[in-house]
Amino acid sequence: MTFNTFSFYLFFIVTVVVHYLVPKRWRWIWLLIASYTFYGLSDIRFILVLLILTALSYLAGVLIGKQKNRQARKAWMLISVVLIAAILILFKYLNFLLGSLSALMASAGLQWH
Repeated sequence: MTFNTFSFYLFFIVTVVVHYLVPKRWRWIWLLIASYTFYGLSDIRFILVLLILTALSYLAGVLIGKQKNRQARKAWMLISVVLIAAILILFKYLNFLLGSLSALMASAGLQWH
């Protein structure tokens, strides 16, 4: 589902309306469901990436919350941000990187698949 289609606007309107109908304490669950649905409608494989990122974010929050030392909290925050950003960058640019590497190796006379 792309952002300039009728189905997206319909999905968006339904999401916003339901968001305001759901009690405040449960809205985060609704938004989580809507997010997974949106990604799943785009490509079912995206749900796995979103599940991994959700689990990592939750784990990072738990680890940060358990730290007494401010430096330790900062360290866990930095580790989690770098790890999550690396996963997103890898997911977004993996095909581009592999294609570039393949073209580079082909120009050197090597074949790589």
